[in-house]
Amino acid sequence: MVQGPRSQFKGESLSLVRKAIIRIVLADLLREESGAMAVQHVGILWIIYEYSDSQDPITTARLKSLTQMTSTAIIRIAERLESLGLIKRRLVTASHGRGRAWEYHPALPDDLIGEAVKGILAAGTPLPPL
Repeated sequence: MVQGPRSQFKGESLSLVRKAIIRIVLADLLREESGAMAVQHVGILWIIYEYSDSQDPITTARLKSLTQMTSTAIIRIAERLESLGLIKRRLVTASHGRGRAWEYHPALPDDLIGEAVKGILAAGTPLPPL
């Protein structure tokens, strides 16, 4: 099956962005942490990216139920991912109506977007028509 330029662009650009995100996480973590810790960060990041939507936001409690990790570990990982510019966190009212909870949203750092565009151009991938 032959793909048109638009669908080819989406697949290749998404792949470049995913690889760049993983490189950012691994480059930051492998200087100080074990490979297992780096994989945990990538896993939490991917869950946030894939499960985050406006109807049912991803929170620390939801991540805890999905991963069986402690809230403390999730918050520590989320802080690191936020410092890398890969997610945004905000305090919200907890689902039970009392107290505060962290809600997580995907984010992309500006330099990553620039690198992805450079990669797309270097690969000779045609940009989609406007």
